[in-house]
Amino acid sequence: RALDQQEKLLGPDHPDLITSLANIGLGYSDQGKIDEALPWLLRAKELADRSLPRDSMPRAMASYSYGQQLAKRRPAEAVPVLQEAVRIVELSSGKDSDDTKEVRAVLDAARTAAATAAKTAGR
Repeated sequence: RALDQQEKLLGPDHPDLITSLANIGLGYSDQGKIDEALPWLLRAKELADRSLPRDSMPRAMASYSYGQQLAKRRPAEAVPVLQEAVRIVELSSGKDSDDTKEVRAVLDAARTAAATAAKTAGR
C-alpha cells in the first residue's frame, strides 16, 4: 500500500500523512461505508491535532471531515469536534464566509440530530 510506504519514509506521525489518511476515509465515506471511514478520519484528525498549529485551516479541515462523518453515526460526539472546526474556520475566513457557513450548517445539523436522539431516548 502506498500509505505504508509513505509511513516508512516519513514516519507514522508526519503531517504529510494527514491528507492520505483523510482521502482513504473520504473514499470509504463516498461509498457509504461510514463505519469504515471513521477510523481513518479520526487518525487524520488526531495527527493534525498533534502536528499542526492549533488554528491552522488544515487542522480545521481534518476536524470537519471527521466531525461530518461522525455526525452520521453519533451526532452528540460530533458536536464538539465540529465546534472546533467552526472556531478555526471563523478565525481564518471570517464569521460570514461561505466556508464558515458550510461548516456551521453541518454543526447545526449535528446539534439537531443529537437533540432528536436525546428526546427519542428519553421517551
